[in-house]
Amino acid sequence: MSFKHHSLRSGRCRNRRRLSGTIVLAFRTAFLEWVLERFPDLAAEFEGESAKMRVHIAFSRFYHATQNAIDDGDNELVKAYFQMADRLLANAHPEMRSLFHVVFVEHLKFDDGRKSRSWALGQLSARLRNEFASSLGCSEEVRAKLD
Repeated sequence: MSFKHHSLRSGRCRNRRRLSGTIVLAFRTAFLEWVLERFPDLAAEFEGESAKMRVHIAFSRFYHATQNAIDDGDNELVKAYFQMADRLLANAHPEMRSLFHVVFVEHLKFDDGRKSRSWALGQLSARLRNEFASSLGCSEEVRAKLD
């Protein structure tokens, strides 16, 4: 292999990494814009925060909004939120997915012994079902309903 050929290959790899990073940043930006459209009051909380902290704040609000929609029995809103959650799992970089799992997935409740919310499990995509089934916060009862 010539040096020139090796340089070209290295350049392509660097460009691929750069392109991948751009896609990741574009998705993170798109998600934050989506959250701000739905929860405009978050703009004040985002002030002065790092991008990573903004994502954490956004995931927390997204979790609370999704849990409230489940608790209220709002089928259409739950469906819309789960579609965004599925997009997150499909498109976010590994660190963002990991944070999403901890902040969102591990905290959603489908059954707490007082109120059954198992109807919402039917709205989960296959990707979300797998994510919830692997969650430490997933009860045996809910895990059985996912299967």
